Formats: sequence, structure tokens, C-alpha cells
Amino acid sequence: MWSDLKIYKMVYYILNIFNIYIDHNRRRHMYLNLFIIALMIVYVYDLTDFPQMMLRVLWRYAYKSRPFPSDISWTDIHPLLKPLECSRCCVWWLTLIALLISGNISIPGIGWCMFLSYITPVIKDVLITIIDFITRMIDAFASYFGL
Repeated sequence: MWSDLKIYKMVYYILNIFNIYIDHNRRRHMYLNLFIIALMIVYVYDLTDFPQMMLRVLWRYAYKSRPFPSDISWTDIHPLLKPLECSRCCVWWLTLIALLISGNISIPGIGWCMFLSYITPVIKDVLITIIDFITRMIDAFASYFGL
């Protein structure tokens, strides 16, 4: 009547409707993609001056005559810009949006987004360490070759 293969396929399709079971390769790629998104966001927010530059552009667009204050945040321009306030918030919201767009929204995916947003200070420290190591290696090679 019911073979094991038919029952397995039926359970697979039912679980796949609710995105509980995702193919392992798709899940691995999804986690890797979300980690790369988190790396890019942490680099742009914490190691460059890009957010402050964007605040200046938005301030000039919104308030042309007033001078740019030194202690401004994203919510001073508009309250809906709160998710762009820090790298942790930005990682959380952008990885969730990436999960929604890819159609891989699931409990483990949301947990991975939480974990990535939680470890943004660690990612920042690792990126700073890598940059310092590369700078020291370049300096060592330059001094060795007399450049």
C-alpha cells in the first residue's frame, strides 16, 4: 500500500512547505552567503567612514541651511532610518531581508541571523587583526627589499 519511499517523499514535501527541511547544500550556501553579507556590512560600517559620509549627504539634502552637527545619528534625520544606526542592527535586518528574498526563511536561518548580529564586534576585531597583519607583512617585505 504505502511504500517507505512514498511516505518519505510525502513527509519531505509537507516539511518543505513550511521551510523546515531545506536541502543541505542550499542551507550551507545560505549560511555562507549570510556570513559574507555580515562581513561586508561590518567592514563598511565599522572600518570605513561611509555611514558618516551618507549622514552628511542626507543632512545636506534634508536641511540645506543648517550646519552639520558632530553628534548626529540616523534617527535625527528620520525615525525610519533606525535599522541603519549601527552595524549590529544593519546585519540583523539585512540578513533577514536576504532570507526573505531567497525564500529560505526558517527557524535555523533566523537563528543564524541572530548569531551573526550578535558576533559583529568579534567580526570587527578579526577584520582589524587581518588588516594589521597584512600591513605588517607589507612593511616587512618593503624593509627586506629596501623599498
